[in-house]
Amino acid sequence: MTISEFFYMGGFGYYIWMSMGMTLIIMLGEVFVLKHQRKTRLKQIARMIRIRRNQ
Repeated sequence: MTISEFFYMGGFGYYIWMSMGMTLIIMLGEVFVLKHQRKTRLKQIARMIRIRRNQ
């Protein structure tokens, strides 16, 4: 099996590699979204703590 045959995958390579790429993009996007949400939640918690200390 040559490298071109591997990527061609019997004529289905385009669909397989596109689905693999989309899966990778979605998984990376999930990581970034979760990091952003965590940062936002930590800021909210810190703000709530500051408010309670000042009361």
